[in-house]
Amino acid sequence: MLTVILPPYLKYRGTGIEGLQYCEPTEGAVHCAVGNPLQSDQEISFALRLDAADIDYSIYGFEIRLIVNTTSFEVDYEDNADVLKVKVILETDIFVKGSSDPVHVYYGGEVVGESATQFLEDIGPALKHSYEVKNLGKSTSPSVVIEILWPYEVEIGYPTGKHLLYLTDPPQVDDNFTQCSYDETKVNRLQLPLKDLKADDRISHNDSEEIESPSNSRLRRSGERAPLVSRDSHVIGKIVSLDCDAGTARCFGIRCKIERIKPGNSVVIAILARIWRSTFVEDYRNVDHVRVSSKAQLEIEFGENIRQLHHVNSTDKAVTIAFPDIRIQGLRRVPLWIIILSVVAGVLFLCLVVWILWKCGFFTRNRGVNMQHRAVVERPDYHYNLLQHSTVTLPRRHDL
Repeated sequence: MLTVILPPYLKYRGTGIEGLQYCEPTEGAVHCAVGNPLQSDQEISFALRLDAADIDYSIYGFEIRLIVNTTSFEVDYEDNADVLKVKVILETDIFVKGSSDPVHVYYGGEVVGESATQFLEDIGPALKHSYEVKNLGKSTSPSVVIEILWPYEVEIGYPTGKHLLYLTDPPQVDDNFTQCSYDETKVNRLQLPLKDLKADDRISHNDSEEIESPSNSRLRRSGERAPLVSRDSHVIGKIVSLDCDAGTARCFGIRCKIERIKPGNSVVIAILARIWRSTFVEDYRNVDHVRVSSKAQLEIEFGENIRQLHHVNSTDKAVTIAFPDIRIQGLRRVPLWIIILSVVAGVLFLCLVVWILWKCGFFTRNRGVNMQHRAVVERPDYHYNLLQHSTVTLPRRHDL
C-alpha cells in the first residue's frame, strides 16, 4: 500500500494507470494499492493527477511525502519513506486592453469661455475610456496595479494649459475589491451640474452627434470608418495627436490596485469625461482630425516564483478621434501653392489650345477681298467676254 500525503492546496483528480487496483483519497492523503501481491524484484511506475489551481502566489514550494507499507515481514524499514520537494513557479499572462466609447466624436459651434460654461452639456460630447485587465494564465495572479495617464490639458508651454478631456466622474470599477487613488480635485473641477438630471446618461452617443453635419451623419449610418490621413503621406490635410508620450498633452495619474485575478477573470475600469469643445473649435478648426489618447500600464508584483509570459500586453491606449464639423471645414483657407499651381496649369492649357488652333490653320484663313482678287486673276477671259457681249445705251442730250 502506497500512501501519498498532500498539502492542503493540492487536490487529487485520479489516475488511469493500469496495474493499480484502486486509489482512495482521504483528508490530506491518497492511498493506492500497488500490488497484491507484489512479486520479488518487481517495479511499478504510475502517476497521480493533482490539481494545483489553489496554490497561492505566496507559496514558493511544498513537499509531498510518500510512505509504503506491507503486511509482510520486512528486513529494512528505512527505505519505505521518501519526500518529493516541488518548487512553485506561477506563470501569469495579465493583459490590459483599452477602448473608447464612442470612437468618433464631432466638434463645432462657437467658442465658449470657462466662466460662461454653466452645465456639463455645455462642455462638449461625452465619452468613456475603458481598460480591461484580464488574466489569461493558468494561475491566480498576484496584486496588479494599473496606472492610467489621463490627458486633461493641452500642452501649450505655459503653467496652465487649455482644457482637453474634462473628467466628470470618479473612475468606475466593476470589482468591489479594487481601490483607485487619484487627485480628486481633477474630477469636475468646476462643479458643473447636468442640465437634464432625469437623463443622466454621461456616455450617451447623442452628445457626440449633437453637432454632427449631414455628411458625417451619413458616414456614421453607413458604418464606414472615417479616413485616417497622415501628414507624412503627402496628402492634403493634417492630423493632430494629443497624448502623454508625445508631450502634447498634460496628464495626471490614476492608480488602481487589483488584489487578485483568477484565471479567465477580468476587471474593467471606466473613466467618464467630456471633450472640451471650445479648445478644439479655437485651435483645430483647420485639421482633418485630432487623436486624443489616454494610456494604461500594468505593474505586477513579481517575485522569485512569479513569471509574466507576455510583457507586450502590459500597456495599451484608448484613442478618441475628433473630427471638425463640416461648417468649420468650409472655412479652411486654400494653400498658396495650390493657387499658383492652378494658375500655371491654366496658362499651359491655354497655350496648348492656341497651338492646336494654329496647327489647324485657324489663324491663317483668307479674307473676302483676297478671294475676289484671286477669282479675277484666275479667270480674266470672263471679264473680257462680259464687256464684249454687253451693250450700254447712253441717253441723248435732248433727253436730259
